[in-house]
Amino acid sequence: MRDLDVVDAPFPGGVVVVSPAAETRLLRVRITGATGYGVRQTAGSLHARDVTVEGTRLVRGATLPCGPTYDLWPVPFEVYSRGDASAILHSFVDAGPRGEAVLAAGAVLCAPIVRDAFDQISVATLFGHDDLPFSGLAPLLPILPILADAGTGVYVSGAATEGHVFIGLRVQYAERAGVIVSGPMTSATFLDLGIAFTQHDPALGSITVQQAAKGGSSFGGLEARFGAEVGIVDALVVANDVAGIHVHSGANALTLDGIKILATHEVAFADGPGFGDGLLVIEASVGLLKSSTIKSNQRAGVLVNSSSAFAASIEFKNSFSSNNKFGLVTQGPHTVLTPSAWQTELHTEGNPGGNLSDGALAVPDPVAKPPPP
Repeated sequence: MRDLDVVDAPFPGGVVVVSPAAETRLLRVRITGATGYGVRQTAGSLHARDVTVEGTRLVRGATLPCGPTYDLWPVPFEVYSRGDASAILHSFVDAGPRGEAVLAAGAVLCAPIVRDAFDQISVATLFGHDDLPFSGLAPLLPILPILADAGTGVYVSGAATEGHVFIGLRVQYAERAGVIVSGPMTSATFLDLGIAFTQHDPALGSITVQQAAKGGSSFGGLEARFGAEVGIVDALVVANDVAGIHVHSGANALTLDGIKILATHEVAFADGPGFGDGLLVIEASVGLLKSSTIKSNQRAGVLVNSSSAFAASIEFKNSFSSNNKFGLVTQGPHTVLTPSAWQTELHTEGNPGGNLSDGALAVPDPVAKPPPP
């Protein structure tokens, strides 16, 4: 596709590609006001040059094939751990006394979704409802995975032999994440990237700090998760809600070179103060943060968080974190900074709260873990 304007595309969005062998090429394409996604590709390869995505919308008032019309904003998730997977229950579904899914009062559907460590989604069976047999959910199967991150500007996942490549991508005013790169063996390279004004309004849903990144977090400028590999060279990420760049759940081999993350807005969630961090790294690895500036974010410039079971690491080279509330926050027992004398490579001046070497700031708590080595 080239020299194309896509305006107000209905759900699932502007350009949505699901063929495993698809090779998509976008040149000078502008997508505005799409419902669901500006661009979504879940396999094959996507090469995009000079593409602009503006104002991607959440799914509101959609008519699903097996039920009446619902307001589907905001896909607020309730998450129930089931072994190595997490059942993501739509707000119309409650948990029964044994953890089974039961319909919430006044609701007629939706099905729970299960997202495993490989970022695969399948429908879980509804228990104890003779009036809603599983066969009645069959029409929903193609729709449920797409709903999980709807409102995102650009979404790529799936194995790509040559990787996804974006040159001159601009994303702004998305109602969920600006860009998501998700899943093992998913690689993406961004050159000359701009992401601005992604939004999250907690008043529209019940997402909490602990729920925010379980299974499908979908907030901030760019999100890399579940084993994704991402390289970014020359980027401006400015005035996004919650996080500028959010790396979690085993995303690795990230290289961030010549990026500016500025003025991330802190958003207060239902159960705590929320967060507004420039670079948020949770149980994942940033291979190199080089020649970059992270400035004027309302909470931490850089926050790196590990857990008892999963490490988090980052390497710095000639970068700056300044005029944030905190310059660098590290927390958790397995957080690794390289070089060990990181102060020579990450310069943190003008942060009123200084640096925290054993912080206790609220962060999302991902349930879906990376696949075993």
